[in-house]
Amino acid sequence: MTNPSIRKTKKYEMKRNRGRYMLRVKRASVDDEGHYAFQVRGCHQEATLSCSSPPSVKNSWLDMLRKTPMRAKVGEKLEIEIPLDGRAPMNITWNNGRTSLSNHGRFKIEIDNDRRVAKLTIDPVRTEDTGIYEATVSNDCGEVQIEIPVQIIDKPAPPSGQVALSDVTANSVKLNWNPPIEHQSKVEGYVIEMKDPITGKWTKVADVDRNTHDYTVGGLKEGDEYQFRVMSKNELGLSDPLNSECVVPLSPNQAPRVEPEVIEHLAHNPIYVKAGATASIKIPCQGNPPPSVMWLHEDEEIIPSKHHRAKKYSSMNEVELVIKKCKASDSGTYEAKIFNNSGGIEVMANVVVLDVPDMSKSRVKFDKVTDKCVGISWTKPEDGSSPLKGYVIERCVADNYELWEKVGEVPGDATKFDCDKCKEDTRYYFRVSALNDQGQGAPVTSSPVTCATAQVAPTVDDAVIAAFAKAPIKVKFGQTCRINIPMKGGQPPPTVTWEKDGKPIEDDGHRVVVDHSDHDAAHISVHKAVTDDAGKYVCRIKNSSGEVKIPVQVEVIAPPAKVEGDIKFNNVSSKGVDLEWTPVKDDGGLPVTNYIIERKEEGRKVWSQVGKTPGTTCKFHATGIPGKKYQYRVKAVNGAAEGDTSKESDLITLKDDFDTPDKVQGEINKVDSTDDSITINWEPVTNDGGSPIIGYVVERRKKGQSGWVKCNEPEDCTKPELRVNRLQKGGDYEFRVMAVNAAGESDPSVPSRAYQATMSMAPPGEPTDLKLLDSTNTTMTLGWREADLCGGSDILGYEIELKMEGDEKWVPYSSGPIRGNRFTLKGLQKGKSYQARIRTLNKGAHSRWYYMNKNLLAAETLILPEFKMTPELEVAMRKGIEVKAGTTIRLHVPYHARPRPTIKWTRDGEVIDEALVNDMEGISQLQIRGTRSWHTGKYTIALTNSSGTKTLDINCVVIDVPTAPIGPLATSNITDSGVTLTWKAPKHDGGNRIKAYTIQKREARGRGWATISGKVRDCKYAVTDLPKGRSFHFQVSAENEIGLGEGLQTKDVIFFKQKVEKVQIEELTHEEKDLRKPPQVSVPLKSRKVPDGVKVTLSCSISGKPYPNIRWMKNGMEICDKNIFKENVIGLCRLVIKKSRVSDSGVYKVVATNEVGEAETEATLTITL
Repeated sequence: MTNPSIRKTKKYEMKRNRGRYMLRVKRASVDDEGHYAFQVRGCHQEATLSCSSPPSVKNSWLDMLRKTPMRAKVGEKLEIEIPLDGRAPMNITWNNGRTSLSNHGRFKIEIDNDRRVAKLTIDPVRTEDTGIYEATVSNDCGEVQIEIPVQIIDKPAPPSGQVALSDVTANSVKLNWNPPIEHQSKVEGYVIEMKDPITGKWTKVADVDRNTHDYTVGGLKEGDEYQFRVMSKNELGLSDPLNSECVVPLSPNQAPRVEPEVIEHLAHNPIYVKAGATASIKIPCQGNPPPSVMWLHEDEEIIPSKHHRAKKYSSMNEVELVIKKCKASDSGTYEAKIFNNSGGIEVMANVVVLDVPDMSKSRVKFDKVTDKCVGISWTKPEDGSSPLKGYVIERCVADNYELWEKVGEVPGDATKFDCDKCKEDTRYYFRVSALNDQGQGAPVTSSPVTCATAQVAPTVDDAVIAAFAKAPIKVKFGQTCRINIPMKGGQPPPTVTWEKDGKPIEDDGHRVVVDHSDHDAAHISVHKAVTDDAGKYVCRIKNSSGEVKIPVQVEVIAPPAKVEGDIKFNNVSSKGVDLEWTPVKDDGGLPVTNYIIERKEEGRKVWSQVGKTPGTTCKFHATGIPGKKYQYRVKAVNGAAEGDTSKESDLITLKDDFDTPDKVQGEINKVDSTDDSITINWEPVTNDGGSPIIGYVVERRKKGQSGWVKCNEPEDCTKPELRVNRLQKGGDYEFRVMAVNAAGESDPSVPSRAYQATMSMAPPGEPTDLKLLDSTNTTMTLGWREADLCGGSDILGYEIELKMEGDEKWVPYSSGPIRGNRFTLKGLQKGKSYQARIRTLNKGAHSRWYYMNKNLLAAETLILPEFKMTPELEVAMRKGIEVKAGTTIRLHVPYHARPRPTIKWTRDGEVIDEALVNDMEGISQLQIRGTRSWHTGKYTIALTNSSGTKTLDINCVVIDVPTAPIGPLATSNITDSGVTLTWKAPKHDGGNRIKAYTIQKREARGRGWATISGKVRDCKYAVTDLPKGRSFHFQVSAENEIGLGEGLQTKDVIFFKQKVEKVQIEELTHEEKDLRKPPQVSVPLKSRKVPDGVKVTLSCSISGKPYPNIRWMKNGMEICDKNIFKENVIGLCRLVIKKSRVSDSGVYKVVATNEVGEAETEATLTITL
């Protein structure tokens, strides 16, 4: 920069040091770049300044963004504008946390290097646009990344899942639902609506908060049908509804009920459905609790694992069975067994599947065969869902099986047909298909037949017949029995029939299947064979020329029969029991190999195998855990399978004729101790279990460990005392004892307290003066006078035991020695009476028990409220507390009272509305945020219960500027250039003495205040030297060490009139002229955006003649708020909001009206948080 010249300023600093000249450019920016030159006394130097300026964003803008994320409604346009600093040109890229954004579609990316502004526009926004947007701005000097939180708000999603109905009564029902799965839109609560059973209109039932997901609807009428729906809600509206099922309120424990008309209709009106379609059986029913249903088809239960096409549904008002892709086999009678825990009902329904005739079980027989004619007959199809119209007969030559020709039709009542157009020595197949209203069914095909004059009887190889006669066919129980008999010849083709034990066998298509598809053999299959399937089978192969009979003997090898009778017990002891049972009567066709014994423990459901017998013996010795109770069962085994289990035995206890002793009761005491041993004793057991006590077993463990170590054998300790040796010096040990007899050891005693292996020492003195300090329904607080003598070592503490009235057992109520002279015992029974005792403990001994001389009752003691004086509370009471304006007053007052008192806080006798009070058990907390001077005062807390009232006072001073002087600001002695102002001192001086008052003035048309004087001491001041003929407002503010407080203003404007001189009028002429003017806005309202909690002023200038009537409007409604100050002075219209709130946001309008016309101006006021 060579021109203009640079002079020393705040921007530029020039220095000279020993002939060196230096120029410093402060806070260099891109604008300072360029060519610099220096010249002195003929010396000329030049340099170029280049600044590095990477992109940046102002911290204030980022802070504002963090506090108030950008928000937009779904469907609106969102503009994100970022103010930038840095060297141009700058480039920008955007991503939304999931993908990079490009400049197309809903997204528009802009950057203005001249204005230093980057902008992203999304139009319209969607819910999924919520997230953290990242903008990367770069230039030649670097880059910066900016994260911008964006929240898109929309109506919430509906609740998820379904509206579950429960707890149905005669007049109420409980609704349950789940919150929405989508969390992009905030849910503020839920709206429940009910469909009126008469009008069918939806009416609102209730609003619940967002944390509530159930609601009980009451006031319902028993027997009417209701439906409910739930909708999520937020500030933008309601979600789509989630509807419940219909429900009929019923009294509890009502058995299912179906209307008689429904039962009658289903019983006499079959449900018709076409094959391949879906059949549905719906039965409306009522019951409470909601009924369940079991469906049966032809007396067979329909279960999902077996009947895949059938689906069962049940609700509170209806049960339904749906059968998809119906077949002819689905026809028949269906039974619904509807039940709950109060009863049940059965409903029958008939389903008819309309299908083409099914000829699969029909047979084509040859009645006659000649060289030119074949006579056939067949059996009618079993399906009777639709009447038969007729039959179609087709024929094909055996050499060309795919080419079938129609040879005739007969009516539905005929089952015979003669085909006359046959060729001699030609082999044919015939097939017959039936017709009904649904169409033509699949055909049944005959065996091959040859047209010839000769007839041949069928034959079976003699070797085959001999093989079947020599040995029977054996099949295992549950497996498949298959009989295949090859045959030869037969003209006309023979028919095959089967008999068992002289009775014809019918093909049921499931378990027994006769296969006629093979014309060279006879086949029969019996699936899942049972013992009844054993017997003599006869196969008859017959035509008009002869017959062959083939007898076949079949044996079914079954598992053994069930063991009959009861299982007997012998030699019962703690070590086991001998079992005995009777042999099975039926071995199932194979010899019994052994028996399996199973056992189940009492209280469990699982049976476990405990052993097998060696061979066919019917005795077994079973072992088990002594004292346990068991049940047993037995089953026989042969080469085929295991038989059914026998009847369960009675419970048997594995025990001897006598029991183990009772466990040792009472306390285990220390008698003596050394550095490596401790001698203990205990009370002997009173019940030996029926067998003499052999001795006692003592176990020990170190304190804090879990494992026990056995100290002796029972024979070594026959008396209730033992010296335990080999202990570690100074170690703390616990002991427990078990009594032993012939049946075994008793349960362990309660562990003793820890004793130390040290040389014995003198016991401590007894505590005294044991008394009750406090009690509740479940606790007692006891106090005592501590022992005077400590004995041979320091006192560890005290031990307290209680004994309930009517009980002989003393129970300790502390886990270890108690320090101090008071203790609270917990876990007592309400209203019970107790005895108490206490003793002193030291490291090696304990004192005698000290007993309280009266019984104690576990009952609540009434206590007058009492404040617990902490050091902080004492200082606050004595000196009070001081806080600075804008900070928080926190008062914590602990107390003790029973029952819990009601708590009331006041300031100077008045209720404190702005305080946050948190009352907990034993403490009350008061908190006032953002304090001001008017929060100064005497704070009083009052505790009140049935025993009385107690109060406590704390003086609190808020250090602040003074409040406004007490008005009104009175005026007097008004002249043409002066006025006298008087006022009263402020109610609160802000915790500091008032230094002075400041007097200010403002012209009626002006906006700014001018100070007249700032050193006024009294509450009166005379204003002089004011310009004549002008109007003024006046204001007085008090000042202390903190600063200047709020001002007190005059209510009305004061006009200072100039003295009027008399005017001599010589001649007056009058010319009539209309001087009226309509209202005109000379200075309009301006839109403003201000933060919450500040003073806001909106103003405009309006002229007109006569002066118009002024009205202020907000959002189309006239403003009538007393807290909003309005004034109209000589064309200047002002509206003042002393402390803005978010609710003050809106469109403000001024409407000016006179008799000539009307004018208006409006602006938008936005209050930000």
